Amino acid sequence: MMDRSFSHEAVKDYYEHFVEIAKETADKFAKRSPEEHIPLAKSMIAMAVKAISVAGMGRIFMDEKEIDKLTTMYDVCWEEMEARLMEPPPDADSEREKNFQQARAGLHDLIRDMIKRRRQDEDKAEKLFIDSIIDCDFMDEEEICDDVLSFLIGGFHTTGNSE
Repeated sequence: MMDRSFSHEAVKDYYEHFVEIAKETADKFAKRSPEEHIPLAKSMIAMAVKAISVAGMGRIFMDEKEIDKLTTMYDVCWEEMEARLMEPPPDADSEREKNFQQARAGLHDLIRDMIKRRRQDEDKAEKLFIDSIIDCDFMDEEEICDDVLSFLIGGFHTTGNSE
């Protein structure tokens, strides 16, 4: 059921968004002075986050405020998970653990909100990745949230880091 979201046919649904996001990024680069450093890795991740989020969950992520919220929560979680690979996890009552749990819960809340919106949208003029997962009647909402996050993060990591 989810394969359709990764097909060449599905990319046609998102193509215009991808072009618009690429043009926005190019315009930001063009506004810099020729001597100014362009943080390419950071810029490509930002562009990929936006493109994958729009394709995955909808046009709401064309709004920079929505992307900033998503990115901030994601950054907290990603940095903590990387830290846990190198050192023991923080104490349950530590500020670091509280920040991680708050960001993690925020990501899940964001996905749950998108699921609710898509289920209520009877029109569904555009087919989004999240719709393919919602259509899977063998998963509960928690599994849907986890899968959406996994695919989104996997998508923008591979895309954003393939500079």
